[in-house]
Amino acid sequence: MNPLLTCSQVTDRLTDYQEGATPFALRWRMRIHLSLCPGCKAFLRALKQLPTLVRVALSPSADPAPEAKAALKGALARLGQSKPGAQVALPPAGDT
Repeated sequence: MNPLLTCSQVTDRLTDYQEGATPFALRWRMRIHLSLCPGCKAFLRALKQLPTLVRVALSPSADPAPEAKAALKGALARLGQSKPGAQVALPPAGDT
């Protein structure tokens, strides 16, 4: 068994990793990969931002601000265009 994970292996399991549902040994292998791979680290950052962006964009209280719609559309586009191992440029959290 190779202790190093590929980008594909990491991105396939990122949701489980983020939810704390990965076994201990796999979690550490993923942490090592994420510390060494800027593309996968950026993919995880984008994944972490999605719930907030979706919540704001779909808020029933008011029509979402154009900035929120643009941020969600951009994040979804970057996720759709990103490939494991590729860097994804994200704005800092809180920027609109």
